[in-house]
Amino acid sequence: MKQAPKNFILLVEMLERELPASVLLGSELTSRGHHVWLIEKGRFRKSPASFAPSIILEKGVTTGCLPKFRSIRGAGHIIAVMCQEGFTYRSGDDYIDRRVFSETLKNVDYLFLWGEREKQDLEGLLPQVRSYHVTGSPRFDLLHPRFAQSWEAKKQEILREHGDFVFFTSRFGSANHFRRTLDETVDKRMETYTGDAVNSAPERFRYLRQLFEAYMSAIDQMAARFPNLKFLVRPHPLEEPETWRAHFKDTPNVAVQSGGSVIPWLIAARCVVHSACTTGIEAYILNRPVTEYHPEEIPRSELDPVLPGKVTGSIHTIDELARWIEANFAKEAPVNRRASSDDLIAFHLQNAREPNAYTEMAAALESFRTPPPWAKLLNKVSRGHAPKKMQKRYIELDEVNGLLQSLVSCKVRDRFVPAVVDEVGIKLQ
Repeated sequence: MKQAPKNFILLVEMLERELPASVLLGSELTSRGHHVWLIEKGRFRKSPASFAPSIILEKGVTTGCLPKFRSIRGAGHIIAVMCQEGFTYRSGDDYIDRRVFSETLKNVDYLFLWGEREKQDLEGLLPQVRSYHVTGSPRFDLLHPRFAQSWEAKKQEILREHGDFVFFTSRFGSANHFRRTLDETVDKRMETYTGDAVNSAPERFRYLRQLFEAYMSAIDQMAARFPNLKFLVRPHPLEEPETWRAHFKDTPNVAVQSGGSVIPWLIAARCVVHSACTTGIEAYILNRPVTEYHPEEIPRSELDPVLPGKVTGSIHTIDELARWIEANFAKEAPVNRRASSDDLIAFHLQNAREPNAYTEMAAALESFRTPPPWAKLLNKVSRGHAPKKMQKRYIELDEVNGLLQSLVSCKVRDRFVPAVVDEVGIKLQ
């Protein structure tokens, strides 16, 4: 017997990183007959009772999430979580101290995990949720050849505008935050971290500031050595891009690119350089020439993730980096695919070899229990209602529809069905 449709709200925070995957997952859920809305995380959290009781896909389980989750559950919702930081981290203990708060987990109904590594590290905490599911992330489904056609038009647009270019990706949101100073970031993180991570926070962010400055200097030097090559810099979504633009305003062969998914830029790049960044692994999966740059004068911190560099290999000097870039422009250099790297990614990422996280997550979400009959009463009496917040929407309908159209081109959907804006938010159909 066909089950009754369920309501799902997929929360989106960093549009550049999360929106394409949310559209993919949401499209799968709608194809199964369910109601799906894409809602900005901040708007939902400030007004959870403004939305009918639903199954909510949240983004993390930090200490800061605890009061929000209590409010969400108090408004009659069911909470499922996939921690966005559960893929690359240095150690299980450090990950838990920074990103996983036991009391918050007690307010989670269902948990999605990136892979076997995260499952092993969270083993002692997993009994606190109703159930957990090791699925991987739909973000990484979109890197597989099956979805290549969905990025082709944007890739060609990038190549027409920029031609061949070296792509430097940045991950220094703490050292170059769009809204906070470094000291403010340290203070904020010390409020949310637990255990040893509290005491190590100042050291962690001073180290990242050093790396940020060294990385910027490396780009300066590459631009000077290769005046006829073009260099594009991609700041992290939390970074202030104007910092980069101001720094390179007098360097004609360096441009700063921000906004939209990073995937077509990785595909279009002649070669990619990262700094312990997830985009390095994404470039590797996309079969692009990619390396990590970590300056030899800055010792690696015990607090920094090592997975991206292990996957792609690392370069430690300016001269070595220059030779690597030169080799990639002298000819189409072979991509350094290694069985050890493929196995390592698969240990951390369940969908490393097959693009099936979105279908596995949809099947799990479909099986979750709906809010109980008294949830509507909870929603009605909850104080978590702020009508003014309901009026603010930041996700662009045209962008969502463009992503939905691209799913038709790679045969995820048999026809284009546009999303609509209703009284709740952007609804997929």
